[in-house]
Amino acid sequence: MYNTKPLEKILKNEFGFHLARIKLIALFLCVIYIARSTNLSKIASMMPSNTKIDSRYKKCQRFFADFELDEINISKFLMKLYPGNKSKICLAMDRTNWKFGKSNINILSLCITHEGIAFPILWSMLDNNGGSSNTKQRIQLIEKFVSIFGADRIESIICDREFIGEDWIDYLKNKLKVNFCIRIKDIEYISKKQYGKSHAKNFFKNLRRGETKTIKNRRIIWGHKLYIAGAKSEKGELIVIITDKNEDKAIAKYLKRWEIETFFKCIKSSGFNMEDTHLHDTKKICKMYGLLAIAFCWAYLSGELECRHNPIRIKKHGRKAKSVFRVGLDIITGRIKDSLVKVKEFLAITKLLSCT
Repeated sequence: MYNTKPLEKILKNEFGFHLARIKLIALFLCVIYIARSTNLSKIASMMPSNTKIDSRYKKCQRFFADFELDEINISKFLMKLYPGNKSKICLAMDRTNWKFGKSNINILSLCITHEGIAFPILWSMLDNNGGSSNTKQRIQLIEKFVSIFGADRIESIICDREFIGEDWIDYLKNKLKVNFCIRIKDIEYISKKQYGKSHAKNFFKNLRRGETKTIKNRRIIWGHKLYIAGAKSEKGELIVIITDKNEDKAIAKYLKRWEIETFFKCIKSSGFNMEDTHLHDTKKICKMYGLLAIAFCWAYLSGELECRHNPIRIKKHGRKAKSVFRVGLDIITGRIKDSLVKVKEFLAITKLLSCT
């Protein structure tokens, strides 16, 4: 058995569900840490109970079928957990996808960049057979963020080469009016200084590995006058971005986009193995994603707290032996297993989720 009461109390204060549902959510979160899986069969088998595994499995199925997880309340809760929740934020947009049988699971996510990793804030299911998002879907997700938190919270938006197009840029530049850094293909046509146009890569022919360059004057791309910046990686790959603000740090800002990939890895292969789920109904997957978002934040905050007292060891090659997330993941897993014995320790770590 696990002592889930401290967690139940916090969840009750935040979401106000009735007690039976709160108990199941708290138990579900705890078992996700133990199982390191989103497979309901595996989760059911690890739930401490005197009932048969089949009964526990059906209980999990009913849980995802019946209850409604308020996305707005979840987003507000996640924002409270974000360490820089009082300041302006840099949003990264990307999607993650995998295949279960013949079903393509495709999730568009909006996250807040933060010190090498990203905090989840909003997401939506894409029902387009695993393909890219369209402008309407992207705008809807941004508009949902604005309706909850306000456009003035956004310092900038960063996206990869998938998130392009005249209408999308028009929305960011003229309606939302926020700075953005978006990577484009190096074969996209950009207006020259005097006349004509040329491939983006031709503006950065002389770049050496490790160098960056920002074109001083705005150039026209997709009908918009924007600044162009380029960088060549140490491996020789050319990165070209468009931005509405002329600054030397545009490339460095764009490179924070990788932080959302790190988050995806945490909820997938390096943490909770989201691809293990056999859920294919979009509403159920959204609920699972919301629970994993909370579990991720809890693990990161726990790891961050631990690293203040015990910094992560640096290996000979210069990289950390563990990520902050992994440190927290291991700590919480241990505290859950010992929650009936080391009550104070478990209580202390659950308080990281308390936003009051």
